Amino acid sequence: MLLFCFLQVNDDLLEVPQFPGSCHGCLWENSPSDRHMFTLFDEKQLYTYIYHQEHIKGGHHIP
Repeated sequence: MLLFCFLQVNDDLLEVPQFPGSCHGCLWENSPSDRHMFTLFDEKQLYTYIYHQEHIKGGHHIP
């Protein structure tokens, strides 16, 4: 299963790497210092990702 993140600022879609395939929810941090972080969760684990807008490959998610 693939998961994508939509960036409304530039209408870009970025694939979320190493997506666990099953997800019960997503929590996206919105404090100014941590708003680039989000967490996916299922019944057993949390998966935390960091979004970097400036990366050698362009916009990029790092698990």
